[in-house]
Amino acid sequence: MKVEFDGVLGLAYTANNGSRIKPFIVWAINQAALREPLFTVWLSHPTFDSGKYDGIITYGSVDTKNCGEVIGYANFSSELFYQYRVDAISMGQFKSSGELEVMQEFNGWITGPPSMVKEMAKIAGAQFDTQHSVYKIDCNARFPDLEIEIGSDTYSIKPKNLIVKVTNDLCFFMMTHGEPNSTKWYFGAPFIREYCTIFDIGGKRFGFAKANPNMSEHTTTLSFRRTSRKL
Repeated sequence: MKVEFDGVLGLAYTANNGSRIKPFIVWAINQAALREPLFTVWLSHPTFDSGKYDGIITYGSVDTKNCGEVIGYANFSSELFYQYRVDAISMGQFKSSGELEVMQEFNGWITGPPSMVKEMAKIAGAQFDTQHSVYKIDCNARFPDLEIEIGSDTYSIKPKNLIVKVTNDLCFFMMTHGEPNSTKWYFGAPFIREYCTIFDIGGKRFGFAKANPNMSEHTTTLSFRRTSRKL
């Protein structure tokens, strides 16, 4: 369905703005309104020619129509934010290891420490545009997958999900710098396009499942305790 809105839907893990107002997803879980205390996010790869940017949020269950089997989980590492730890992030010969903090977001980018993003952009062949603060890249560029290690599982983001076509002859590399001294990573749309992300609030963990490239459902879906219906 096509929806116009003037704000951001309350999917936050907790209210951290001092308002003491519970986000709607937390309220719904506390009211036992959902079949399971979680929601799943699926995103399509943006198609420049069609102008379509599809996505689905499934409330109360795992999206089994647009997502494959769950590959693995990562525990929440914060009581305030959708955050977890990964063991390593790499591309080609570059690798950063250790307990790396990642915040799961819904924006269009993967954001990381400046020095690391610069190395990966160099490997991908992207050039930084200082005027617009973005990396430009050949629309047909080929480079190694971005790999994320979480426990014994490795999640690979293909180049097609790290390149977005803006005009017929202009593409952006969808990684960008964080604050100068920041050590955190922020995973947005490129990660979710590759892997459906399950926000398991009840279990205080994230689940990851391979995303199907083609959408099989065209609506936002709600899964209630007793019934299921679609908007």
